[in-house]
Amino acid sequence: MVKEVGLKRSYNMIDRNGKIVRYLMIAKGCLYLAAGIAFLLSVSLWFTGNHLEGVFVATWVPSILVFGLILLWGKDGD
Repeated sequence: MVKEVGLKRSYNMIDRNGKIVRYLMIAKGCLYLAAGIAFLLSVSLWFTGNHLEGVFVATWVPSILVFGLILLWGKDGD
């Protein structure tokens, strides 16, 4: 018997009635939108000659995504 090894998500995308939990989808969408806006802002800053500001704003993208991962992953206790 092979035991499956991997990371377990503590939130379930499907509630008891089988419907997709809408607020999690909205939260993920908002986080992706914020990361995308930060990326576009950093690229536009870089190509307008503000290299230092572009690099600074570019560091926001992984920070936003990690914040979303922590926020949506939650704590299951096991």
